[in-house]
Amino acid sequence: AGDVLAVAESSQTLARFEMKSLIDGVIINRHITLGEHLQPGDTAFVVADLSTLWVDIALYPEHIARVRPGQAVIVATRHGPQPVATQVDYVAPLVDEKTRTGLARVFLDNSKGEWKPGLFVDARITVNSRKADIVVPRTALIDLGDKAAVFVDENGRWEARAVTTGPMDADRVAVTEGLQQGETYVAKGGFVLKAELQKSEFDTGHHH
Repeated sequence: AGDVLAVAESSQTLARFEMKSLIDGVIINRHITLGEHLQPGDTAFVVADLSTLWVDIALYPEHIARVRPGQAVIVATRHGPQPVATQVDYVAPLVDEKTRTGLARVFLDNSKGEWKPGLFVDARITVNSRKADIVVPRTALIDLGDKAAVFVDENGRWEARAVTTGPMDADRVAVTEGLQQGETYVAKGGFVLKAELQKSEFDTGHHH
């Protein structure tokens, strides 16, 4: 705010005057060139305050009724800053007639300037939550016959242990039986141990 963007000259009085920014921000568009004649209604510069950005989230019809302001949301992009945990600030009262989608909006803190306007983002909104004593990544689960299992450290060896699962989301799952708090388990890559286990069982059976 207050920085001089250009020096102009009145065609009537020939007096010079400075064109200054009225707000803090950055120039995101310039519509004039040196020596150009401007009309009073012309836009010379577009200055934007990018310290806070709007993240517009398209809501499919089946999700519209479940999204409300205040719900937790994680905003992420494939190429850019780390995901941000924030909340839904606004939900539009109308549905777009052309796309039939709703709109949720997040006011994203961009004081560090890491997020760029125009980025495509993924938003994951928590519409419901439950408490669970033991929660593991879904990548920890392996199929063991017709049961779910987790590889657990048993006295220095990884052993497959059947577990009973409860509610889950896209990333995590509650374990209601089969795993105790404080136990060490394989969070990712258990299929490699499963393959080794099956190979060992096959070799043992083959020798017999």
